Amino acid sequence: MRLRHPAIGPMEFDYEALPAPAEDQRLLIYTPPPGSKTFEALELLRVVGPETAHRSHR
Repeated sequence: MRLRHPAIGPMEFDYEALPAPAEDQRLLIYTPPPGSKTFEALELLRVVGPETAHRSHR
């Protein structure tokens, strides 16, 4: 899956769909490929994300 983050740009994720007990539900798990630019960008957002998100929503 590809997404565009407003601060860091394009991001790509792998995903897996797991069945849930209810037939009409699934659990989707999105993960960045190890060593990818997305993985590195998420590590950066983990550190600066709350500060930058807070400023952008004032």
